[in-house]
Amino acid sequence: MPLERLTQERVEKAKPGEFLCDDRVTGLMLISQKRVKTWVAQREVKDAETGIRKTARVKLGRVPEISVQEARDKAKDELGALRDARRAA
Repeated sequence: MPLERLTQERVEKAKPGEFLCDDRVTGLMLISQKRVKTWVAQREVKDAETGIRKTARVKLGRVPEISVQEARDKAKDELGALRDARRAA
């Protein structure tokens, strides 16, 4: 998926079925559905037991409850926690 500069205006104009990836925070995505738009943070993680790489996705909240900047801040925290959990495993 191509990266783009996400602004509040772009987020509000997102059409159903669009997946928007932020160019400032790697792993931050907006999933736009028919009735809701949801912020998610996504990262590849390695399963400690099997060694298989899996995609971990964490829901951050919905638009308009969370702004673009708030989503970026939450994504950084969540992605850092996923990274730290992977190191501890």
